[in-house]
Amino acid sequence: EEVMCPIPSPPATSRTRRSTHEDEATKYQVDDEDSDDNGCEQLLGGVKLGAYEALIQKNINDKMNVLRKLGITDVQEGRKYLLPKKVPKPQQFGLKPKKLRPKSPVIRRTSLRIAGMNPVGEKLPDRPGWSPNYQLNEPLVDEHPRPPAGPITMADIKNKDSSENSEETLARLKGLCSGEIGKYNGYTSLKSVVKSFQAMAISAKRVAKVVPARIFSVAIHPSEQQTLVCAGDKWGHVGLWDVGSSLGSNGVHLYEPHSRPISSIKFNPQDTGHLYSASYDGTVRYADLAKGVFNEAYVTDEEDDIMCRDIDFSSADTFVVALGTGEFCLVDSRTQGYKAEKTYVAHSKGLRTISVHPVDKHYVLTCSVDGFAKVWDLRHMGKKPNCIASLPHPRSVSSACYSPITGKQILTTCLDNRLRIYDTSHLEDSQKKSPLLHSISHNNYTGRWLTRFQAVWHPSRDDMFIVGSMDRPRRIEVFDNQGELVNTFSDQEYLCSVCSVNAFHPTRNVLVGGNSSGRLHLFM
Repeated sequence: EEVMCPIPSPPATSRTRRSTHEDEATKYQVDDEDSDDNGCEQLLGGVKLGAYEALIQKNINDKMNVLRKLGITDVQEGRKYLLPKKVPKPQQFGLKPKKLRPKSPVIRRTSLRIAGMNPVGEKLPDRPGWSPNYQLNEPLVDEHPRPPAGPITMADIKNKDSSENSEETLARLKGLCSGEIGKYNGYTSLKSVVKSFQAMAISAKRVAKVVPARIFSVAIHPSEQQTLVCAGDKWGHVGLWDVGSSLGSNGVHLYEPHSRPISSIKFNPQDTGHLYSASYDGTVRYADLAKGVFNEAYVTDEEDDIMCRDIDFSSADTFVVALGTGEFCLVDSRTQGYKAEKTYVAHSKGLRTISVHPVDKHYVLTCSVDGFAKVWDLRHMGKKPNCIASLPHPRSVSSACYSPITGKQILTTCLDNRLRIYDTSHLEDSQKKSPLLHSISHNNYTGRWLTRFQAVWHPSRDDMFIVGSMDRPRRIEVFDNQGELVNTFSDQEYLCSVCSVNAFHPTRNVLVGGNSSGRLHLFM
């Protein structure tokens, strides 16, 4: 059988469209003087229109009549009432983000090295033991070398302030050293503290870009009058945010005492004018706020490439340092040089954090990638250090710390998506173990581009701790020591990212959280 193919119809003209929409045209009879005898055509600018075009023109005229009744004669003016109003962008505080340059088209080119030639085009000599024409040995250049030894002046690298502004900035920082420090009030109940959290809020002025890269550590100065927030980032920058000041970049000052990630930044509790920072470049420095200089406190051999992961203080002059080799060392700043007094092997793999018991300073807590958190007694550290308590975990332990007042509890963060609280009230009795009190389910999988979560105690309470969250809307979570979620800090407008590292002020209702883009979020 033959298959009859349909013949395509000719394009529709004004006459054919009139017949196609004849039913609609009959609804709207055009009675203008310019219409023809059949009432199906209309003149517009001397051109005849079909019924369909006339219908469109009638709708336009009707809408224009409505605008004229509203007193709007200009169509562009009418658009102001019809289109949504543009909301102005909030003012950005802190460092200005870098403008992204447009990417140039990728041009594929051949490699002279693979072709066995040098940049001039000459043939490379053969190297024995390697493939022919392999490029000659060239020394590797470290893109982020360790800063030179010795003190580094606290010069703001982002804001080239005048001498007057620089002196005023150092004067404000120096005022923190002699300012009043709040004292712990242990009689406030947990319910009243949680209730006071509901009055804490964040605003556009309390979000600032403090460092250019991902934040690894944060700290808050314990001053009662002035709010100074600090952050350490991926490439060794220290950002100081003097909240409420107009100096620098809206109160933000940027320094570069290190060249690698600053994994720990803390104020010395006995001397709050010294801000200590431990870096992957193998050095520990402290910023002397009174003198405006970064001094060295501990330095490893540069050839060994040892990372300093964390620090904690035994006294005003001594502190312990967690190393990436699985060791920790005891440093006394009163001795000459910047080496450790003692170094102890604690774990088979690199350490993450280190914590000193708040009451019995000879007890040191370490945690490691090997999945263990261990307690050590510095009084009995011979050739074979004796671990008095070992707390195994299924996976790598990101952090472990004593409760800040009594030290009778240990809080750990593990990559098996658990937060754990252990009882350490019987460390003196070697026969008793440290039982697990609570195991809290919590999503700790931050991935590759976010800093790992580290649950930390409130610096003045044994019954409360804070941790970041992967849940949406973004938030910072507060738990009690029973594992119950008691409060969340969130704001859909000003907190739109994951705050991996967080810190509380010891005595004031001030909370800060740092994200992976170098921004600090402040709740007050």
